[in-house]
Amino acid sequence: MDYQINFDSRTSAAALAEVLATRYRVEPSRIYIGGSAGLGDYGGPAPTVLLSPAPAPDPRFGCLLRAGPALSRHIGGLSGVGLAEELCRELGTHALVAGGATGWTLVTSDGRTCEAVIDDDLFAEEGFVLVAVLSPMPRLPEVPVRSSHWRTGRFAR
Repeated sequence: MDYQINFDSRTSAAALAEVLATRYRVEPSRIYIGGSAGLGDYGGPAPTVLLSPAPAPDPRFGCLLRAGPALSRHIGGLSGVGLAEELCRELGTHALVAGGATGWTLVTSDGRTCEAVIDDDLFAEEGFVLVAVLSPMPRLPEVPVRSSHWRTGRFAR
């Protein structure tokens, strides 16, 4: 199983690494923190987890966790959403995980999940712009809620 979780940009990559090392026993030397460009110069062992901190001006979901099947052994086979739920609760943050009917699942700091709608037109310029969720999220009351029956207009898939 491959993992890609986009955490709120305020999430510390170092804090994520610490939780992965202490709670899931991932060897710290196998947790790479940095951008993809620097990975070629990395002198350590092959990473199990890649953590890319959010770029400085990025206001949304720019802290990225990427991993392959090796991480699955450390986390007991949890899905990407399951891992995001645990990490969000532990660190008090939010995350987006690819998948679901809308293309994305939002995970909040209390571990709740719901389908999320992202503005695909703005993604290239502004990153993740959370347009709506398909059920109320108490930790993010400012995000509009849409009916689960929406499938029209520019957000149709």
